[in-house]
Amino acid sequence: MNMLMITGILLNMLISYGSGDEQELASKILNYEEDAIIEEVPGDSTHFQVDVTAYSPTVSETDSTPLITASNKMVKEGYIAVSRDLEAYLEFGDKVFIEDIGIFEVQDRMNRRWSKRVDIFFYNTKRAIQFGKVKKKMWILDSKKHPKKIAMK
Repeated sequence: MNMLMITGILLNMLISYGSGDEQELASKILNYEEDAIIEEVPGDSTHFQVDVTAYSPTVSETDSTPLITASNKMVKEGYIAVSRDLEAYLEFGDKVFIEDIGIFEVQDRMNRRWSKRVDIFFYNTKRAIQFGKVKKKMWILDSKKHPKKIAMK
């Protein structure tokens, strides 16, 4: 089963069991078409071109507390770490959609040496390594800093 199929299953679950806003958002993403996302905020980007990598809970990839995120939550799949330059637009708890991959929640931060990068959390180190590095578009879906920043058809 590929990531796109898994994303479709998860979005269908959100439509069935999520709150009203989650159901509407999942429905819009599930029916996503190339031109479905509109950049609406004048003078401010609503999406970013980012390098997407993956990490797992090892001291060599994180810090001395690999099971705790920078937001002081226990790690879980579905969380991402963002480079510090993206923190001007995102904060812990914000939701993003990464092109062809899925929806994630920002709960961790990356080392200062990285920019325009997000790191997807995997429990399995082998899966994180296999993920590699890809360049994708990332849209802000829900942000405390920029509420209602994205409009979708």
